[in-house]
Amino acid sequence: MLKSLRMLVDWRKVYGDDFAETFREHYKINEKDAMQLNEARRFVSHYFQRARTLYNKGYVSKRFYETVCETSGIEVMLEIIEPLEEVISKVDVGQFLDRTVFDDLRKMRKARRTSQVDAVAFR
Repeated sequence: MLKSLRMLVDWRKVYGDDFAETFREHYKINEKDAMQLNEARRFVSHYFQRARTLYNKGYVSKRFYETVCETSGIEVMLEIIEPLEEVISKVDVGQFLDRTVFDDLRKMRKARRTSQVDAVAFR
């Protein structure tokens, strides 16, 4: 997981604001760097999607899901992976970007931050 997160963050650092568009260009022509980054994207994305599914199906507690959403990887998911998945959905015919995953993660992250602020305020 750490290797995948670092790869994604490094790509963003190297290509700056154009990181998603650069990925799209490399991905379209099957360049090795884009294929490796795509594997990292899938690995991290599926981690959070699995946690969400387990929570939604009642297999894990809300606290477990909140803990998953507290990791720094959630920022990578929302700030790097979402734009990458958006460009992939435009390149791969039939690929659909399901934003509900990202929306749910944002809500969970926001709810957790709010509850932490409330807890501190009442100490």
